[in-house]
Amino acid sequence: MNIKSYINIQLKGDDFSPTMLREKTNLPIEVIIDSGDIAKIGRYKGKKSPYGIGVISFLFDEAKVIGYSNKLKKIKRTEHHLDEIVFDFIFAENESFDISPIVLKSITDISANFTITDSKPHQKTVKS
Repeated sequence: MNIKSYINIQLKGDDFSPTMLREKTNLPIEVIIDSGDIAKIGRYKGKKSPYGIGVISFLFDEAKVIGYSNKLKKIKRTEHHLDEIVFDFIFAENESFDISPIVLKSITDISANFTITDSKPHQKTVKS
């Protein structure tokens, strides 16, 4: 089985609606939960969620990282209640990888955090 490296861009915020953001921007956002929806799991199970979460997932491609960073940079975060953006780089075990300074700059330019995860049970987080 060939496991590929991929990226999850997590979009989170109090009163955030990933559904509305997806409709306004045409970004391929998978809606985890919209603020105000009834949560199915977690501490808000059976209650209205005070926050929203959406995810954009794709195979690792530096051009896509930069492209999505540029699109997210144009979004008025306060208007959409988008409080946090996290780029989660998930790399297959034993795979070497490089993240260019241009990609890192595109992420830090939008004040996003990023994590680097491999198939081992540890995780390193770098805050921008």
